[in-house]
Amino acid sequence: MADTLTPNILLTNQTEGGNDNTWGVKADDNFEQTDNKFGDTTSVATTGGTTVLTDEQEIVNAVKVSGTLVSNATVEFSGRGGTWIIQNATSGSFSVTVKVTGQTGFTVVQGTSTVVWCNGTDLVEGVPTAELVSDTSPQAGGDIDMNGHNIGFDDATGITDDAGNEQVRFQKTASAVNQIDITNAATGGSPSIAATGGDTNIDLTLAGQGTGGVVANFKQGTGLGILDSDSSHALKLTTSSNLTAQRTLTLVPGDADRTVTLSGNLTVSGTATIPAGTALVAANNLSDVSSAATAFGNIKQAATTAATGVLQKADQTAMEALTSGRAVTADVQHFHPGHPKAGGNFDGTGTPAFRSGDYGMGAITDNGTGDYTLAFDTAFANTNYWCAGWGRFDGVGAEGALVSAFNAAAKTASAFRIGVSDTDASHYDSAEIGVTFWGDYA
Repeated sequence: MADTLTPNILLTNQTEGGNDNTWGVKADDNFEQTDNKFGDTTSVATTGGTTVLTDEQEIVNAVKVSGTLVSNATVEFSGRGGTWIIQNATSGSFSVTVKVTGQTGFTVVQGTSTVVWCNGTDLVEGVPTAELVSDTSPQAGGDIDMNGHNIGFDDATGITDDAGNEQVRFQKTASAVNQIDITNAATGGSPSIAATGGDTNIDLTLAGQGTGGVVANFKQGTGLGILDSDSSHALKLTTSSNLTAQRTLTLVPGDADRTVTLSGNLTVSGTATIPAGTALVAANNLSDVSSAATAFGNIKQAATTAATGVLQKADQTAMEALTSGRAVTADVQHFHPGHPKAGGNFDGTGTPAFRSGDYGMGAITDNGTGDYTLAFDTAFANTNYWCAGWGRFDGVGAEGALVSAFNAAAKTASAFRIGVSDTDASHYDSAEIGVTFWGDYA
């Protein structure tokens, strides 16, 4: 009868009375095979992909997988019975999976070792997860290094003290993209708590429970500060001395922005700005007023040629109506009826274009010889505007140069079509044409 091999580590099962003169050699081979299974290590160097172990590589005590991964790596076993120690000594942001060929196996965490065994179908971990779950009071013998990994908390669970009292509890948002970063600091620095995450601009919310608020303790000299966006300066709330009683800053409730009410005088070292639509209430020198505009009206003095006073800035309506007692600034001067609204000097030959210094004029459309459509930067209110123009005579045709509108249809609120001709009414392209427009802007 022929010799057979054991199914797991392939030892030679010799027939009785057989193998004359070779029995000892085969026995020695069995001893070496057994020694390999209990003491040898197979090293697999890989950058990724699938490595199928040979019988010689598989019949060992441990398999060490190393190398810098550029893709996920898989180590495949034959499916024979046995146990192995698997070490994942790779680097690179990819996984190492061990399995029986054709099965799913499991992933060995990078930088760790684990015991595996074959259950007749696939490889499984030798220490079942259930054994860890059943330990209801696990204890660590030292600091726990998470090795770059997170700790996962179920919703409304967290950290307790050694008596089981809650200290920190974590609440879950299913679609969360923002979180809190807590950062320590070196000597002279300040530890920080900051809102961070996927959103560019997010608030950090601090809230008390019920009627409770947020209390911050601060020293008399340094105060409570609110840093600006680049952390270069702070808005501080300080006291000049220790308070002898409780002081309160009251914010008037409501939907709109509200003021801060002080039980005493308010000294401003700088400019106090009153936004439009806010109120000055019970001001002794103004009487009760409903708005900043009303307060200004109560104290202003009209300017005259005999006395100083306050001039109101003119707007477009005041300029067009020639309202007296208004200060004219450069941005509204052109709204005056006697001020040109647009004009310029352009070359009507070749490709017509305004020379530098034009005012309020847009593009020029060349419609043919001596025929131009002039666009305005700002449209007029209607077509009741008027124009003055001239053209330089360059000796073409009869003496003289005339600038005229083509027809009523050629005049719109946003453009004006003109023609340049000599005294014989012959159109020609003048090298210099000047136009000026007056009227009412929209």
